Amino acid sequence: MEKIEWKPEYETNIELIDEQHRNILKILNKLIKCYAPLPSSCDIDSTAVIDEMDNYITLHFQLEEYYASRYNFPKVGELISEHNMFRNLYSTLRYYYLNPELKTVSSEVMVKYLNILLVEWFKAHLSGIDKEFAVFIKNQNVKVV
Repeated sequence: MEKIEWKPEYETNIELIDEQHRNILKILNKLIKCYAPLPSSCDIDSTAVIDEMDNYITLHFQLEEYYASRYNFPKVGELISEHNMFRNLYSTLRYYYLNPELKTVSSEVMVKYLNILLVEWFKAHLSGIDKEFAVFIKNQNVKVV
């Protein structure tokens, strides 16, 4: 699986959110690099990467959901549902990464598949509901701080 690159269409023009999106992309790329749960297949500490993602998605999703609620984004429920979908996919991926007894070919395939799903979710989310939220904020003429 290839690394994903930041693209202009992912921009929300909300500085903090765009910065966090870029960081999530970097973490996803680390997971792609180390897609198998076997430590020997990765030259980075996959547990540290998992912890980094745990912390980052918690912080980021809370921030987006706070902004969406604060500024009365009409699709706040959809935004939260999409975040929950990512959380569920990621939770499954995390389970396979962190359980050494799952060092099987099928678990490696599952991890690779989950990585693909997370990347595709990320790209669709940025280009979809996050873009809609950015347009909504721009039309409300408010500065998100």
